[in-house]
Amino acid sequence: MAKPKALTAKTLWAQRSMNLRQLLLATSRMVNTRMTALLLKRGHKKFKPTHLNLYSHIDFEGTRLNVLATRANMTKQAMWQLANELQKLGYVKRKIDASDRRNRIIALTDAGNELMLETMNALLEIEAELRGSVGPSAYTGMRDTLHALAHAKRTTRKKTR
Repeated sequence: MAKPKALTAKTLWAQRSMNLRQLLLATSRMVNTRMTALLLKRGHKKFKPTHLNLYSHIDFEGTRLNVLATRANMTKQAMWQLANELQKLGYVKRKIDASDRRNRIIALTDAGNELMLETMNALLEIEAELRGSVGPSAYTGMRDTLHALAHAKRTTRKKTR
């Protein structure tokens, strides 16, 4: 079997910039940047892109901080900081978890619910922009593919000794 050709730094960089992970990350950053710009334009002057890490993962009835951190792939301390910032802005509040009084539930305030509606409306606007950029067929195909990948059954191999 032939030995694979060694990659040069230039070739590696070109391949890296086009791999699926990098494309998804770049698209996510673009959507988050656009989302933040639209929210700022709509009067949420202190909203930052990092706040989307909490907002993208909170349940309407509220979510434990450790669950938010896990969903966002962040430390509990970093999520706590986001919760503090959003609480100061009036978008979230902390409630005692009735099932375990040691835990706190991060929940949306009335202003937080309004902001959630605005983020959903902003997302519709962003999606319309993207659909216009690539065309309806390509956009629908991309969404369908991403949905299929996100919901595909994962198979794992059992470790053998």
